[in-house]
Amino acid sequence: MNESKYLVSYEEEGETVVSLETATGVIKLTDMLDLIDVSNVRVSKIISANEIEPLTYVGWQPNCLIEYIDKDWNVEISGYGTDH
Repeated sequence: MNESKYLVSYEEEGETVVSLETATGVIKLTDMLDLIDVSNVRVSKIISANEIEPLTYVGWQPNCLIEYIDKDWNVEISGYGTDH
């Protein structure tokens, strides 16, 4: 099974950090945002070598649900974080 990949970028200590993540990696990073000092987090789905689609973080939801949606409001990434 070929899992989707996501381009993730954020700023940490004045530096831009860019990484390639799976949906699980995006959920883990989002879960840790209240514990680490980062800003301007951006997540995009990699469609092809020449195309990415920005995703929108829905926000922390009941039962620690984390979701990212595409431009058509479809849930692209969904998972559960932990209550820190």
